[in-house]
Amino acid sequence: AQIKKILEEVLETDIDFNTSTENCDAWDSMNQVNIILEIQEAFNIKIPMDKAMSLNSYQAIQEYLQTTK
Repeated sequence: AQIKKILEEVLETDIDFNTSTENCDAWDSMNQVNIILEIQEAFNIKIPMDKAMSLNSYQAIQEYLQTTK
């Protein structure tokens, strides 16, 4: 739920589990950076830059966070 809230705030649109850079026009490279920054802050983690760029969907972000806890 926290991931969804972050994504909706940054992208300024409603999202679902299938939302990604492929199907959401608002999810551009600038918003990708903002999403990663917000997630790092919310979950108190540091995401390596090479990994950050591959976190381009709700599902990918959720799976990554499950493996880092």
